[in-house]
Amino acid sequence: MYETRWPRPGPALLVVGTIFGLIVGGILGISFPASSSDQPPATTTDAPPPRTTASLPTSFYTVVLASPLSSQEAQARAAQFQAQGIKGARVLTRTQFPSLGAPFAVCVGTHDTYDAANQAAKALRAQFPSVSPYVRSMRRAT
Repeated sequence: MYETRWPRPGPALLVVGTIFGLIVGGILGISFPASSSDQPPATTTDAPPPRTTASLPTSFYTVVLASPLSSQEAQARAAQFQAQGIKGARVLTRTQFPSLGAPFAVCVGTHDTYDAANQAAKALRAQFPSVSPYVRSMRRAT
């Protein structure tokens, strides 16, 4: 049988390739930084937070249609839902309602009980199959 004294190329090639990749990546990372220090960092909160109407109660149940991460996306989704025929879609913020899981939520309706909100969510789900609404308890920040 033919036998070689050199180690198999698989493990050695993997180690050499990894070290080479780390060195080249480090050099490129130093040479071409991701952002210039001349420019201010981009933020997702450039626009002022959307305002909710003062007519919302202190504590209520609502049907959440979407939980976007930015104000612009929340406003766009609310407009999209209203264009689809979901009237009364509004944007709520975590600063106003700390019980929100996301920074913003597009919601519709205010209900006194969970059952009433759940019925509204079922009706929305039946009328708009592409929407996945869920019920959330809201309490205004004090």
